[in-house]
Amino acid sequence: MVVGPQILPSKIVPVDFKQETIMKYSMLITSISIALITGCTETSTEPPSTKTSYWSVEGKTEAEIQARIQEVMSEMDPRTALDRELDKKLIERYSDAIVIDGMSIGTPGNDKVAGYPKGFAVDKYETLLKKSKEAGFTMISSTTSNGADGATAHEVEQRSYLVQDYINKHNGYSFISNADDIQSAKDNGELGVALNFQSMEDVKNIEDLSKFSKTGVRQMTFTYNIDTIWATGLNRNTEMKPHKGLTDLGEQAVEEMNRLGIVIDGTHSSDQAMIETAEISSKPIIYSHSNARGVFDNPRNVSDAAIKAVASTDGAVCVNFLGVYLNAEAEASSEAVAKHVDYIGNLVGKRHTCFGADTVHNGEDVLDWVLRDPVQFPPSQGYGQPLEMGFPWDVWGVVAVLENKYGWSEDEIKGFLGNNLMRVYKANWAS
Repeated sequence: MVVGPQILPSKIVPVDFKQETIMKYSMLITSISIALITGCTETSTEPPSTKTSYWSVEGKTEAEIQARIQEVMSEMDPRTALDRELDKKLIERYSDAIVIDGMSIGTPGNDKVAGYPKGFAVDKYETLLKKSKEAGFTMISSTTSNGADGATAHEVEQRSYLVQDYINKHNGYSFISNADDIQSAKDNGELGVALNFQSMEDVKNIEDLSKFSKTGVRQMTFTYNIDTIWATGLNRNTEMKPHKGLTDLGEQAVEEMNRLGIVIDGTHSSDQAMIETAEISSKPIIYSHSNARGVFDNPRNVSDAAIKAVASTDGAVCVNFLGVYLNAEAEASSEAVAKHVDYIGNLVGKRHTCFGADTVHNGEDVLDWVLRDPVQFPPSQGYGQPLEMGFPWDVWGVVAVLENKYGWSEDEIKGFLGNNLMRVYKANWAS
């Protein structure tokens, strides 16, 4: 997404796997005028069905890579400046609500801390925090590792301390360790920041869970798309044959994460991994940034069975704002996002809905990183295609649609905005 209205060229329609065509995948970025989704097929003036090749970094020159980055960044924003001006009335009306973005990628990078991917700059993170606060947010959950950036466990550990140090030195922000901290941030007019891992690749054994918990990490996913020692990745969602979701070690991790108060997040893991997790977890679990496959059939989205499994723990499913996971047109309008929210609400109850925009704050730099690592970010899953995505603060456009089109009540909206996640956090995090 880019700040301000954009004229979008004709889009490539990401094709449904059932029609034997190409899926688009995305990874989001935001801040200043930054937001990124990565997708898969090449752009073309021909009808989408006639173009099915993947854009890959293999064999590309540096100039071609940079041109691709600019192409992807050129057509992001699904809304206009006028749309966001109208949001201000909703921000005011819901000023007493707790608003939580369940997935906001990135932290304030620092060249003194080794292991950060290119471009995790402090000034961009400051813009993300400022805009989140202006939009009435109470808390964001910041990713310190997705297991794909080549950092050592020690380097990842240092990131957590860097975030805490940054937050503690800046007025208007507070570091979140438990649910009471979130309420305090709301009462004091501050923006709270919690930490998450989008992969447990950096967690090498059960003992490491306690180590990272002590650094302030309060939410973790088992995998980032591919299998780990803990669980199977979403790459298994296209398999027809049955498979085990959790490894034996993963089952032990569920028990330990429950004990430590680490929220278990199923995004990027296989459906089966979360179905099995729900059977043994003693605490509510979540999807922090996943959409409904029942609305749009994409392996990155979540099956009805997995959504029901999460809800059975009194957990929550947070939708993301990435067009590639919302519909076949890769549009990220407020209507498109609200359709997934309402579907989940009707399937398992509105108390199990939430949002996680899946936003990072340094789009071009992260896209450069993503394109150069086709193993972790495979072109066959769609990385590299221009498409739409919403900023985190576009949640207010979603609220308008939930109210006006789907008839959600004020209490149901407040649940979606943050109360539902607060329930999950309270059950997992000691005060």
